Amino acid sequence: MRLFARSCLVVLILAALVSGPAMAASEQPLGMVVQAKAAHLGNAEAVMGADVFPGDSMDTDIGGTLRLKIGAGQVYMLSSSAASLMRQASMVRATITRGTIGFSSLKAGEFQLETPIATIQPANDQPAFGQVTIKGAEEFVVSVYRGAVVVDREGDERVVAAGASYSVSLEPIIGNSGPPKAGVTPSFFNRKLVYRAIVVGTVAVISYFLWEELAESQSDPSHH
Repeated sequence: MRLFARSCLVVLILAALVSGPAMAASEQPLGMVVQAKAAHLGNAEAVMGADVFPGDSMDTDIGGTLRLKIGAGQVYMLSSSAASLMRQASMVRATITRGTIGFSSLKAGEFQLETPIATIQPANDQPAFGQVTIKGAEEFVVSVYRGAVVVDREGDERVVAAGASYSVSLEPIIGNSGPPKAGVTPSFFNRKLVYRAIVVGTVAVISYFLWEELAESQSDPSHH
């Protein structure tokens, strides 16, 4: 009986060793690193040509940058930023926790960006170039340089067109309502988004030239 149990255990271990690498090899990468400076994928240094897989975390140090090629478009991260990537059907979903992340030449069904309070994705099934900067747990800045994006919070949507920048935050809580009652949704999920138009100076200029570089590198694969 013990011999039989041991034989089964050996078979299971061998099967796991054989199938494990095969499963990992079958997982398709989400994209590839095309530019990296003081940046990381997981616990390793990000280097040009490295594949990015679902579940990978990404971050940049102070002064660092990271640029990924995803499908026909690109995603970039600026200094002191952190995010992770997942696959949702045929769409790449990025979750940003701090800093600035942007995207270029990606459509709605290809890319979605999740912040702590809302999601952002290209609008009208047209390629867009947009950028989001986290300002706090309940605030971010969204800037659109080409096309348009949709900001969505629990079905409450707003389209932001090219040339516009907004500070987006949750409406303030008025008074002290105390702890939520049984069966009542917490106020965090009931609060609407507040949009405040802003003028983005230096960052907008930097992002514009970055977009020109992205456009050039997409038309010429040899340019990095």
